[in-house]
Amino acid sequence: MAAISVAWGTSYLLMKLGLNTIEPFTLMALRFGIAFVITYIIFFKRLNKVLSSLSKT
Repeated sequence: MAAISVAWGTSYLLMKLGLNTIEPFTLMALRFGIAFVITYIIFFKRLNKVLSSLSKT
């Protein structure tokens, strides 16, 4: 829970710094891309199980 709180608080700081150098839509795309990659890494095994069970049917 503490790690999530730190990540959440840090994201505001990074958004503030990022908006000074990167355009808003580019920064949002970057955030969503990073979130996608992290989520994919965390749930890689589960995703493969689901995809393999779907392809068997």
